[in-house]
Amino acid sequence: MEMQLFAYKCTKSIWKDVICQLLVKEKHSQIFVIKIVLLLKFEDIIMLRLFRQIALWEAISTILLFFFAMPLKYFADIPEAVRIAGSIHGFLVVIFVIMLIVCTVEYKWSVMKALKYFVVSLIPIASFWVELDLKKEIAKNAKGVA
Repeated sequence: MEMQLFAYKCTKSIWKDVICQLLVKEKHSQIFVIKIVLLLKFEDIIMLRLFRQIALWEAISTILLFFFAMPLKYFADIPEAVRIAGSIHGFLVVIFVIMLIVCTVEYKWSVMKALKYFVVSLIPIASFWVELDLKKEIAKNAKGVA
């Protein structure tokens, strides 16, 4: 249990050093080292899953903003709907861009891939495409874990 708590406090580069030390000292079994490697791989998948969820929620917030909040503002004279939905959508867009930068650096994505995701995020509802593309990438990365 202590090792798992330690895992969440460490960075991946520190974990690589820990794995190397364990292999050199041979104090722990190979199964333990394999578990650490799998944990690192699952952390990679978790990062992609988080980005995928953010892309999904950003797309949903766009739908809510355009198809519910804006009609409420203009047809029912309820401007608070746009203020609330717009704030939520704006927050999710900022988080989307931050996660895009983090994932681009973490997974060494090409500049073209990052730009493609960014441009697509500017098109209303197109973040669903990003979510589907990330789903494929998660499936591809998960095959390496299994």
